[in-house]
Amino acid sequence: DTDANTYHPNINGSDSDVKVVRNGGANDTITWASDNETVAKVENGKISAIGVGEATITATANGMSASCKVFVVLPDAGDDGKIAELPIYAPGTVVPVGTKISNVTVYETVGTGDVTLNNVNIDTLTTKAGGENSIHLRDSVLGTVEMDSNAGNEATRLVFSKATVIENSLTVKDNVKAIIDAENSEIKPSIASLEIE
Repeated sequence: DTDANTYHPNINGSDSDVKVVRNGGANDTITWASDNETVAKVENGKISAIGVGEATITATANGMSASCKVFVVLPDAGDDGKIAELPIYAPGTVVPVGTKISNVTVYETVGTGDVTLNNVNIDTLTTKAGGENSIHLRDSVLGTVEMDSNAGNEATRLVFSKATVIENSLTVKDNVKAIIDAENSEIKPSIASLEIE
């Protein structure tokens, strides 16, 4: 059920241009806005999918405005039931419960914000962001975790809660400050091996 005022990108970093039809005033400046930049951002009419959810994109010119709804969804899963790639660009991203993903990368644009992986199954998680909040792993199974460099040189923090398991290895790359933490003292992170490069 889509119409001219609805856009359905997926979260894998896809972009789309929004077209504005003008009634005269071709030289008017158009101001673009998103009411939820953790879901979708807009710049010069180009919408970028950031995280799963809903946002309204508004274009305003010469005292008039027009809006469209944007619904960002997860990429389609393959035959094995897994999403191949899931890049995470926005702080506050929460990956839906039960999602199975081959590769997740948390990018520098997350900054020191939170990302929550709750009851998910991920083959490889790569972190390029960092800060005091960072990545919350709740009741999740991960194959390999790689803590890579981040632009802000903040310490990247992994926070374990409930029965989270890293089945293969946790690798901390050269020059990365890593904090491995537990939500409470009863949580014992289960990590098959820890490598510091």
